[in-house]
Amino acid sequence: MTNKELRRKKLADLIAEYGSQKALGDAVGKDPAMFSQILNVTRGLGDKLARDLEEKLGKPRGWFDLYDSDDLVKHVPTYSWQELVEEGNRLGLEFPLNGKSIEKLVNHVLAKEFSWILVKELKKNQ
Repeated sequence: MTNKELRRKKLADLIAEYGSQKALGDAVGKDPAMFSQILNVTRGLGDKLARDLEEKLGKPRGWFDLYDSDDLVKHVPTYSWQELVEEGNRLGLEFPLNGKSIEKLVNHVLAKEFSWILVKELKKNQ
């Protein structure tokens, strides 16, 4: 998903949350027709507008550019037990794993995959 597609998806989610383009427009002081143009790809949702909407809606700066956890899960591959054991060995974990070592392994694998996703997205959006 490109950055432009992500922003359109987030806008569509906001419209659904507010119930209509008009309700969202009223909440942020914008013409609802603008949202329709963005969703229909006749207008972009640039950085200035994204930051303005985030501020007016109380969203953190950069919210329009952040993947939801459900979107990230779609990008993370499934690991076999053998691959997890190999990652654990690379980390120097002792088997059988206990709660703390499982947490370390999971965080390592997720951080590794998340870094890969970020690099991939950055290259795609250059």
